[in-house]
Amino acid sequence: MRSTTSDEINRKVCAGDAAYVIYTSGSTGKPKGVLGTHRGALNRAHWMWRAYPFEPGEVLCQKTSFNFIDAVWEIFGPLLHGVPNVICRMRW
Repeated sequence: MRSTTSDEINRKVCAGDAAYVIYTSGSTGKPKGVLGTHRGALNRAHWMWRAYPFEPGEVLCQKTSFNFIDAVWEIFGPLLHGVPNVICRMRW
């Protein structure tokens, strides 16, 4: 962080820019990193907010492993709406 310039911190983000990377299982060979865009993440978030709106006082449970696409929604969907998010420990 100390070597980061203010120009780097204030960089504008475009809809087509990479927002996250999720790795495939590698079932067809070597695992590959798949880039998800800001556009795609926000498209999913807007759809989820309309289909399943948060109610006052709700808390979301982060239960999906971070290597699955649904985890992107579970992390950012509630946080972008000011809804608390609890990361649950898996007990199998």
